[in-house]
Amino acid sequence: MDTKFEGKVVVVTGASKGIGLACAASFLSAGAKVALVSRSRGNLDAALAKLPQDDRASCIERETEFPVNCIDGVEIAKIADDRRTILGRQR
Repeated sequence: MDTKFEGKVVVVTGASKGIGLACAASFLSAGAKVALVSRSRGNLDAALAKLPQDDRASCIERETEFPVNCIDGVEIAKIADDRRTILGRQR
């Protein structure tokens, strides 16, 4: 396993399918903890099921699979604030 992202946290928008899901899988295989973001909770659950079992364990707790519309600036700010709170990190 490539470990260049070991200890890093990555927020992937559009993570439920296509390029977003591929990016999430790549970051997971590179050692990152990944917060999955998409507009649909159902799509997030389906995406998580598509990831290899070992990678699922590296996804940050279920509450970080965050349904959001990335066109809305207020929701984008909320993603950042929520991730910092969950991860205990400062700006």
